[in-house]
Amino acid sequence: MRKFILLFAAAAAVAGVVCGCTERERAGYSAIPQNSPASWEMRPFGDFRN
Repeated sequence: MRKFILLFAAAAAVAGVVCGCTERERAGYSAIPQNSPASWEMRPFGDFRN
């Protein structure tokens, strides 16, 4: 039982380090560029011209 608890604690510590936020994310910046439009938003019909 004690080995299971130690193994679980070690796995939780590794998951916390791997899945944690970066300094940039803690400062409020997103890694996903949410303020830039996608290409289909700029040209929704592709190369079609009227």
